[in-house]
Amino acid sequence: MKVKPLAGLVMILMFIMVLSACGGGGDNSPSTSALTPPTPAASAWAWGMNGYGQLGNGTVIGSPVPVQISGLSAIIAVSGGEYHTLALTADGTVWAWGDNDYGQLGDGTTTGKKTPVKVFTGAKAIAAGQYHSLALKSDGTVWAWGHNNYGQLGDNTTTDRPLPVQVMVLKNIESVAAGFEYSMALNSSGDVFSWGFNYFGQLGDGTNVDTYIPKSIITGRIVQIACGYYSSMAMVFDGTVFIWGADYSGIPIIGREFIDSLSPMLIDKFDGVKTMAGGSSHMVFLKSDGTVWTIGQNGRGQLGNGTTMNSFTPVQVSGLSGVIAIASGAFHTIALKPDGTVYTWGENTNGQLGDGTTSNRSTPEQVRNITGGTIVGAGAYHTIALTNP
Repeated sequence: MKVKPLAGLVMILMFIMVLSACGGGGDNSPSTSALTPPTPAASAWAWGMNGYGQLGNGTVIGSPVPVQISGLSAIIAVSGGEYHTLALTADGTVWAWGDNDYGQLGDGTTTGKKTPVKVFTGAKAIAAGQYHSLALKSDGTVWAWGHNNYGQLGDNTTTDRPLPVQVMVLKNIESVAAGFEYSMALNSSGDVFSWGFNYFGQLGDGTNVDTYIPKSIITGRIVQIACGYYSSMAMVFDGTVFIWGADYSGIPIIGREFIDSLSPMLIDKFDGVKTMAGGSSHMVFLKSDGTVWTIGQNGRGQLGNGTTMNSFTPVQVSGLSGVIAIASGAFHTIALKPDGTVYTWGENTNGQLGDGTTSNRSTPEQVRNITGGTIVGAGAYHTIALTNP
């Protein structure tokens, strides 16, 4: 596989389905269509690290098997940050819980919460970054709160915000994504915007200079965006993918390993992608045929191909087909099948694989006691699943 420079994407005037994948601190929530909202789930479950209450069950005790998140129903989206979690319910309400040192819960305090608290209304999409949060309103505006040391809130300051503030410049936005101290948005015309931390070129604007307000980096054709820790992805409507930023994923930018890319590069000879997710050092791709492919570092088995060897070209996840959704934590990966079962692999130090152990796995294993799954998501070291009976 090779990558080649982005060559002047031309605006395509067409009615597109816009998708997003949100990576917070290496996590990625499931992609959902802005035009076809998912069926609300009856309950939410979480497992893995819980030192900050990010499992939302009223405790700070981690769990290697799913525990129910308290007091939530009619949920249509979830997103996890480093140590906090967001959920969106069908009525447009955003709920948050977990770590709140920087105001990332958005409730006006810096006090952590072990169960969900209501923080925002009128939203249609959410994204949790490492220590910040984003909400997309139905009117196409984007709102942000939490840590802002690199301008990741997009309000032209570096001041932390414990309450939501409107991101500047943006309008007609259809999806949002968040990574390690940076943010991205995609509008209805297929244009991509980015802002915040840019040391590794993850903003894709050709520099490594931080920016405190959104900057346009790609014009037209894009239907989905995703963030990892320091690397970004954008998918064209034909299923081809552009990547940029740190190559911790192992992707050989310009034919060489370990060279950061400051602007979008096409992954050559790799298409048919339906959705994407980014971890701390790996990327995950769900193809239209239901197979899952991964690329990058693999020391914890997060590529799911039965080895712990890094791969600089996409490898297929072993023994997994018919997948309908994916998500990624920092060093673990999640897949959802049509029958509502959830599969995980990779790092399991905190029980984030949900198999009742703390042993890493290099191939998919079914999560215990989860049936009727409709959406999957992850924080850095914990995992979330929405279910219906």
